[in-house]
Amino acid sequence: MSRYDHMSTFGGKPVVLFESGMEIDPEKCYRIAWSWDREDFSFQEMVAEFVGADAAAEVTALVTGAYSEEMYEENMNTVLEPLVAAAGQFPGLTHLFIGDIISEENEISWIQQSDLSPLWTAFPRLRTLGMRGGNGLTLGAIVHDQLRTLIIETGGLSRSVIAEIAAARLPELQHLEIWTGSNGYGADSTVDDVKPLFERSLFPKLKTLAIRNCEYADQLPALAATASILGQLDVLDFSMGAMSDAGADLLLANRQAFASLKKLDLSENMLTAKKLAELKSMPCPVVDAQQREGWVSRDGSVRRYPAVGE
Repeated sequence: MSRYDHMSTFGGKPVVLFESGMEIDPEKCYRIAWSWDREDFSFQEMVAEFVGADAAAEVTALVTGAYSEEMYEENMNTVLEPLVAAAGQFPGLTHLFIGDIISEENEISWIQQSDLSPLWTAFPRLRTLGMRGGNGLTLGAIVHDQLRTLIIETGGLSRSVIAEIAAARLPELQHLEIWTGSNGYGADSTVDDVKPLFERSLFPKLKTLAIRNCEYADQLPALAATASILGQLDVLDFSMGAMSDAGADLLLANRQAFASLKKLDLSENMLTAKKLAELKSMPCPVVDAQQREGWVSRDGSVRRYPAVGE
C-alpha cells in the first residue's frame, strides 16, 4: 500500500472515489471521503447515500479517506459510527480499510484514530482489515473467525495495541503487518513487546509477518532466528526500519535459520553497499531496494530512523 498516494486497488478491485449520484458497481472498491470540492456534503451523508444505493449490499471492498475539514480535532469516530450503524446494509463486505489519508490531507502521525473494537462484531465476514494512524488507536478484545489480513500503518504505535494483537483470537490470520514507528511520534514499544507475535501457537496459519517501520529493527533478527513461528512463514518483512549493518550481521550469523523463507524483505533500511553484497549469501531471497542514509551529527555519529515518522 502506497503511503504517498491514495490506494489504486484494494481487495483485488480497482478503487474508485464515491461521488454523489454514482451508480454502484460491485466489481469496484469505493473510497468514501470528504473533500473541499464537496465540503457541504458530510462524511455521514456520503455513507447514507452509499448504503442507500441498490447494489451497496453486493459491495465486497470499501476504503475510507479524509472525513472532515477538522481532522486535526475530530477522531475516527466520525468514520466508525456511521459505518457500524450501516453494517447490516453491507452483508457482503470482506475487505475494509480505515484511513486512506495521505500527507497532503493529514500526516500519518497526526491522524486521530479511535476505538475500532466495534468492527469485530459489526463485520463478521471481514477477510482484510487495514487502518492508518496510531494516535488514540485501540482495538479492544480482538476476536474474529474469518480475518486473514490485519494491517496497521502508523508513524508511532502504542505498545498497548501490540499487546491487544498478542492477545487476539484470529484463527484464520495469514498476514500480520504492523508499522511500529518512532518514539518521536508516539511509539513506546520495545523488542520485548513484539516477541509474542513470533510464537507459533498465536496464529497457526500465519504466512507473512511484517514488523515494518521499526526503530529497533537491529534487534529483530536475533529474535526471529530462534522464533518458533519462523518455520511456518513464507515472508518475513523488516522493511522501512532503522536496521544497520549490525542487524544484517545477525541475519548472516544465523543464516540457516531463515532458509525456509520465500522472501526476506529488508528494503528501505540503512544498510551499506558492502553489507548488501554479503546478504546475497543468505539462503533465502532477500529484497533490499531503496536503502536510506542516516543523519550524521557534528560528532560524526549516525542517527538512524524509520522511514515513516510524521
